[in-house]
Amino acid sequence: PKTPKPPNPKTPAKLRKKKINLKMSEPVKVISKEGTEIEIPRNVAELSQVIMEAINANPDDTVILSEADTPSINRALEFYAKYLDKPYPALPKPLRNHNLKDNGLSGEYEWYADFITGITFDELYNLFVTSNYCSWKSLLDLCSAAVAAEFKKAEEKNGIQGIRDLLK
Repeated sequence: PKTPKPPNPKTPAKLRKKKINLKMSEPVKVISKEGTEIEIPRNVAELSQVIMEAINANPDDTVILSEADTPSINRALEFYAKYLDKPYPALPKPLRNHNLKDNGLSGEYEWYADFITGITFDELYNLFVTSNYCSWKSLLDLCSAAVAAEFKKAEEKNGIQGIRDLLK
């Protein structure tokens, strides 16, 4: 198996997708950095430029995600199971306050706030790395909002000193 190269931004998405020989329903096999093989639904794999370019390069090969850990890949699958059915709305930038539910993730979108705030900082960091490496933009945006909310919380609590304390 080959480790995927970063996506070439000059290659139009239409050209990248034309080379794929897989059936539309066939899952994509990936290997996490721990060596765990995981099947990713085709529609989730298509959201990742890194995975799709690796498949285009060698359609019969398993894709190695050398920067993605197993728990984060599984969390990404959980996220996309929800997101593909009901995407969350665009979040304000900058956030109004530290509570993601006050920033558009309330009511029918509350699941997203609970999903991203219900994990530890280390888990958030690993999910951030995985979503960035795999180019899963929607998940990366949610991770970024969670990090921004932590900074906003520190700022609301102790001003600029709160942010300095958070960075220590």
